[in-house]
Amino acid sequence: MEKKDETKNGQKYNKNAVNENKNGNKKSKWYIWPIKITLITFILSAFFSLGTEIVTSKTGIIIASAVLVILVAISIIFDAVGVAVTACDLSPLTAMAAKKVRGSKHAIMMVKNANKVASLCSDVIGDICGIVSGACGAAIAIMIVLSLGSNQLLISIIISAVLASMTVGGKSIMKTVAINNSTSIVLYVGKLMSVFKSEGKR
Repeated sequence: MEKKDETKNGQKYNKNAVNENKNGNKKSKWYIWPIKITLITFILSAFFSLGTEIVTSKTGIIIASAVLVILVAISIIFDAVGVAVTACDLSPLTAMAAKKVRGSKHAIMMVKNANKVASLCSDVIGDICGIVSGACGAAIAIMIVLSLGSNQLLISIIISAVLASMTVGGKSIMKTVAINNSTSIVLYVGKLMSVFKSEGKR
């Protein structure tokens, strides 16, 4: 009887050791996401910067301005997605998943990883677009000065002010929209994701 008890106790001890190892592994891997997000930021920043530099150097003021508006719009939209994910409730999405609504499983996955999704959307893509749009605005200011011979300081100040007001005002409006319509926005993004990845896969 004593040997059996020892064996049982030994099994319990081993299970506890395994659980401790699992918890230890989870804690030891906390740094993986910051490394991933840093690499993603570097790659996306280089891509956006290169694309913007090519466009602004090879085209005129009109196309460069259109690129600037697109960058601001991307920054606002992704910031809204980040807010919607953090504000979204799982209950309606779970009900939709039970009814096999397209995109609902992806939406649930996003909400369960809200901190990572918000970081990717708001901090990475949103901030990258903000930085690149600033560089694009500076390039447009130089184009205007070279074309019209205007005061460079005045043009730079006006463009910076317009750019900042568009970005901040747009994000302020979309934050309210995202909070009030978080489920619809997250589900829509989930539907877009389902086009590129089946819902049976993570």
